[in-house]
Amino acid sequence: MGGLKVEDVLALFGRFGENWPSPLTIDLIGGSALTLLGNSRTTVDIDYVGSDIHPESWQDALGRLASEMRLEIEAVPLAEMIPLPAGAMERCRIIGQFGNVIVRVFDPCSIALSKLDRGTNTDLEDVMFLLRQGFIAGDALAEAVMQTLPVAAKYDISERELRRNHATLMRMRSEL
Repeated sequence: MGGLKVEDVLALFGRFGENWPSPLTIDLIGGSALTLLGNSRTTVDIDYVGSDIHPESWQDALGRLASEMRLEIEAVPLAEMIPLPAGAMERCRIIGQFGNVIVRVFDPCSIALSKLDRGTNTDLEDVMFLLRQGFIAGDALAEAVMQTLPVAAKYDISERELRRNHATLMRMRSEL
């Protein structure tokens, strides 16, 4: 499958929201979230915050619709993977309301921290996008990294790798 377009993501939630009977907020992360924020890098799936082991009924319904539309969608238990930085919920950005469903891009600082944890070249480019566009500030990201280090082992995060990836990101930033 080729890269997802903004229209693909919005069409999924538009159709889902037409039929979902009760108020619901869905938080997107990953490449599709960054696409909705204006990043030009392509992605092939839609990642959202949710349980990947014990899905809720809305997750099952959304998964069926995504399959019908031939879209890849994946639940990511983000709070089990990284410590969410203070104020994460307040920094979520509403993309739109589709019937009873509000779709948001989850906290950009949390997204950046998760990408720093993984640390691929495209992840670092995604964090640079968030910094360049002002969705996160460098000092806020540095603070999130510093707050993560003491609890890194609890989240199976390598302190050494997180420090290295953050340092690489800062070098990339200074070269602009």
